[in-house]
Amino acid sequence: MIGSLIFFGLLIVLSIMLTTHFSDFQTGWYKDLKKPSYQPPPIAFSVIWTFLYIILWLTISVTYPKDKSILPYFVLLLILLVAWAYVFFQVQSLWGASIVLLITLGLSLFIWKKILNANNNQIVSASFFLFIAWIFIATILNINTAILN
Repeated sequence: MIGSLIFFGLLIVLSIMLTTHFSDFQTGWYKDLKKPSYQPPPIAFSVIWTFLYIILWLTISVTYPKDKSILPYFVLLLILLVAWAYVFFQVQSLWGASIVLLITLGLSLFIWKKILNANNNQIVSASFFLFIAWIFIATILNINTAILN
């Protein structure tokens, strides 16, 4: 278990570093976007994502020893999270970022099914559902931002 915690912790830290590198809430481009009225302030994203990355870390660390086949899907999930930041902030493609989020949402549902099958622990499964709920909200927010712009 300790080995899983360390390994997945390092993967998640790498993902966070890359996502942070590509994300820029301070640019004129982002500030000038028309955003939905329900858009949270940028600081809220930092708080939410910190919580969600902890959930990802703990959920995958508990699930992996029971179902090792989850590893490539989890790595792909982290790649998609980084890809969203790159496509949204660097490429500045709102529709492209929406597509990345839709794929992320689908993959997250697939991973959740694997988590449900591997764990009898409802807390683990419910925790990952919080991640799915946020990805759903982020997808709607991204699509609405694309529509407004």
